Amino acid sequence: MKKECEIVRDLLPNYVENLVGTQTKDFIKDHLKTCSECTKILKNMEGKDDINYDNDIKEEEVEIRQIKKFRKKQFILTLSSIGFIIIILSIVFLYIFIYLPKKSIITETYSKIQEITNFNNYKFTTYQYYITADTQKKYEFTDTFYYKNGKYKTESTSENSDIIKTTYGETTSDNSTFIYHDNNTNSITTTSNLYSTKGKVLGVFSDIYYISNDFSRILGLNIRNDTYNNAECYVLKFNNSSTNYRELWINKETKLPVRELQQNSNGYYFERTFKLEPNSVTDTDILLNKWYLL
Repeated sequence: MKKECEIVRDLLPNYVENLVGTQTKDFIKDHLKTCSECTKILKNMEGKDDINYDNDIKEEEVEIRQIKKFRKKQFILTLSSIGFIIIILSIVFLYIFIYLPKKSIITETYSKIQEITNFNNYKFTTYQYYITADTQKKYEFTDTFYYKNGKYKTESTSENSDIIKTTYGETTSDNSTFIYHDNNTNSITTTSNLYSTKGKVLGVFSDIYYISNDFSRILGLNIRNDTYNNAECYVLKFNNSSTNYRELWINKETKLPVRELQQNSNGYYFERTFKLEPNSVTDTDILLNKWYLL
């Protein structure tokens, strides 16, 4: 730095405030004409570069805001992508590890029931009992369905094993013969009825039919493992309440329902068990006892 520059720069504060004499002022002016550095210092002191400085700051602020805005968009986009991936993975997890195993159980059971409807010889027994909510009295009944080559017979018995009703019929006819047993007397009625034809008796498994293609109901099923009559079973619970629910027990080996439970909060309880015996029906089992018609 020149000696003259040092002197001028020392005088510049007073020069800006107009506190120097005429000769000193002329000296400084002459120096500034030839010295760009000292001129720049003077402009800074006078504030003439503030506009440019402010503009630089504004441009920098705008650039910073744009960078922040861009980063914010990137952040939101990243979060959205992560959220979307989580949703997809959750759906895949639910479908593969929860829905498909449940669907497999329902599908196999449904197929097995459909298979039975094509049997030409089978015996199907349902034992049921219920406890009333008001008196807590227990009632028991057993229905045995025999089917062989288009002919069927159904026997209904009470809790003391007395036969209270017998139904005979053929799948080729709309007519069924009902024999009601009451105190060793018989009442015979022939009527148009198709309820017991071949596989319709398996309508007791209506839950399987209804939910076999219902995604939401299958997904919402509570299925656990349990044992019934020394056999491993799947237990399908249709309501998760501890006091109001229905359960269907499915044998893991045969893929057939073997037990049904129902309970509600007012004390009513219902239980029904199922037993299927293929190729066990003889001609005698479905023979209409003629003496009833006498």
